[in-house]
Amino acid sequence: MKSIIPTMLSRLRMCGSAALLSVLAGPLLADQPTSDCKVVDDHDYRQTLALQNRVRLSRDSNKNEVNELSGLVVQEDVNAPGGFWYWTVSDAKNNVYRVGANGHIGSDAADKIDLGSTNGEDLEGIALFGQDLLVLQEGAVTVVNVSSIPDRAPKSPGLATPLSTMIGYDTVTDPRDYTQTTLAHYMSASSSNDRLEGITYHVAARRVFIIKEKNPGLLIEVNTATNEIASMQVLNCGDFAGQCPQNHPFPDRIAVSDDNTVVRDFSGVTMGPTENQVWIASDKAQAVFLYDVVKRKYDTFRLLTFQGDTPQCIEQAEGVTAGANGLLYVTQDKPTMANSYIYTFKYTDTRTPAN
Repeated sequence: MKSIIPTMLSRLRMCGSAALLSVLAGPLLADQPTSDCKVVDDHDYRQTLALQNRVRLSRDSNKNEVNELSGLVVQEDVNAPGGFWYWTVSDAKNNVYRVGANGHIGSDAADKIDLGSTNGEDLEGIALFGQDLLVLQEGAVTVVNVSSIPDRAPKSPGLATPLSTMIGYDTVTDPRDYTQTTLAHYMSASSSNDRLEGITYHVAARRVFIIKEKNPGLLIEVNTATNEIASMQVLNCGDFAGQCPQNHPFPDRIAVSDDNTVVRDFSGVTMGPTENQVWIASDKAQAVFLYDVVKRKYDTFRLLTFQGDTPQCIEQAEGVTAGANGLLYVTQDKPTMANSYIYTFKYTDTRTPAN
């Protein structure tokens, strides 16, 4: 895949939040799929993100529903000032779907990209790169490049690049990892369910970041041509049975009750407010982390709503994508579309920086 200047994302960054919020405005519904917050104690929750709104996913009654959404990215509609849509993938389907700002998945040919059984199996993350989409396959550990232009036929079946074929796969290590374990070893020793979960193109940094879910959790940087591994960071070890550094930035486990812990996972990644920051979503932590890739420090933000004075956490936060002016969109990996939503949060940097 050639390196290109991401003009679409540049336009998106200039898109005003007022226009976006005018589309998303409206009261929260009483049946939003949330749960009591399960995390008992986890890193300093300095603040929560302000929930702006959310939309329920919908589709024409004669079409199959789309469920188990596992990635999300927002794209400006250049033909409608202030307009936008989402692209999403489902790990239960072999397709990429275009979703309207109102949550409706259209029925036009341009609203679905069929990647087939080879490049469309077990889709987990999606990113916008110029006028193309980068899509992740978890089990195959592969980046697939497809067109996002509605009136242009998608690359068929898509330009697929396995991580194992990229330069540096067998040699790149975390410079802070005393074990000097390579990316290839971490990937080969991981369960197929613990592999790639999210991808983003960071406009300011001009870098592609990929997140590995757990055991261990990894942040992988790939060049814009997606043919070389530039760097790797071990975020945590989880239950990884091999050698793993103990000076990683995130704890390995989360207390979900007074007597039970689970492995902390990383379920999505998107560009952060500065070139050294990324947002990382966690299904198990029911939160997003604002992570500094240079300092290896992070702040935690709960994905909360409230019913009265009772905090409710959003379950199964899987896809996350950054919009203009501090807007952050989060979707859920739910088994039925009727219970699947895209949430819009507002981030305002009023916190005390992490030490």
